[in-house]
Amino acid sequence: MRISGKLGMALAVALLATAGAPAFAKDKADDSDKISEAIGPSLSAAQTAMTKKDYPTALTNLDKAEPIAKTPYEHFLIGMWRAISGQSLKNDATFNAGLDEVVTSGYAKKPDVTAQFALISGQNAYNAKNYDKAIQRLQLAQQLGSTEPNLVPLIAESYIASNRTAQGMAVYEKMYTDSAAAGKPMPQDMMVRARTTANDARLDSDVQKWSIRLVQSYPSPTMWHDLIILYIQSHPKLSFQATVDLYRLMRATHSFKENPTLSEYAGDLVDKLGLPGEAKAAIDQARTDGVITTMSADMSSLYNTASAKIPGDKASLRATAATPRAARGNGDGWFSYGDYAKALTLYNQAKGKPGIEPDGINMRIGMAQALSGDKANAKASFASVGGEEADIAKFWSLYVSS
Repeated sequence: MRISGKLGMALAVALLATAGAPAFAKDKADDSDKISEAIGPSLSAAQTAMTKKDYPTALTNLDKAEPIAKTPYEHFLIGMWRAISGQSLKNDATFNAGLDEVVTSGYAKKPDVTAQFALISGQNAYNAKNYDKAIQRLQLAQQLGSTEPNLVPLIAESYIASNRTAQGMAVYEKMYTDSAAAGKPMPQDMMVRARTTANDARLDSDVQKWSIRLVQSYPSPTMWHDLIILYIQSHPKLSFQATVDLYRLMRATHSFKENPTLSEYAGDLVDKLGLPGEAKAAIDQARTDGVITTMSADMSSLYNTASAKIPGDKASLRATAATPRAARGNGDGWFSYGDYAKALTLYNQAKGKPGIEPDGINMRIGMAQALSGDKANAKASFASVGGEEADIAKFWSLYVSS
């Protein structure tokens, strides 16, 4: 991660801010900006050399001034000019020594300049893997008012890189809440980084939290895809039905990306659930969305199998059923063809009856309501889902809200 501010510009601004000032006047009313008579000649000679871009001579005079510097202002000037000279000579050690002296000088009348130097010092420390120093310097830059966009993320990354993941995640969390309080979303790349960190650390609840926030703040098929796939990956013991309901959400959000995922969904619909209409519709949608550009032999075979079964499957469906299980089964059939009104009639007929699992039927009812546009009732149905599919119901409710 890089800080976006231009160091050369920051140093030039700092130099211009002091170049016109009577740095060596002995009659200044403010003692904090006075230069002692003992150090004056060396600093004057260094300043003259600086104006001529004679940086080796400037450094020679700064080395003479260093042992007799006493005030914060004197150390501030020495550090600033040393950093400028080091940068101009491409001498990293001199450059960093100058940054350090400015930051630790204690001079308080140029907080904007000190903030810039602290910021750059912090990034240099981060690049050198000196994370404690990076955190200290970056936090100082923040306290002094730096508005560099990458400052806070770099603090978080310094914690994370030094195996203090919890502290790094806390920084990202504060960044999120501060952004929300200001009425604007946290930058998307920072939210993705927070989620990636959580995923690498196997903090499943944090992965889910940041995935949901990304969908809320930056809704897109990509964000939905990541939310669902990461959830599946972190829950390897999900039941078959729960996985299908997640794939149905991927279809609703047009967030399929990989043919293997789509093949698994469509194949299970045909082979395990006996829902060829939904399988064919899923493949057709994937072709329209550009997920499938060329039908593989396996996908073509699956598509043809599903298509061939549709007439018989439709002919077998009934609008009423004699038993709760038959009602649920026929409801699934109508759901698979997008006839949500008939599906809901049958699901409600099965709901509350012996042998019908409450969470499962409420999940089906909620999905049918959501896909038919009945948002209010869909949210109520999803809110009543517990057990394994409670999280999945929350995802569907988020889809309804978006």
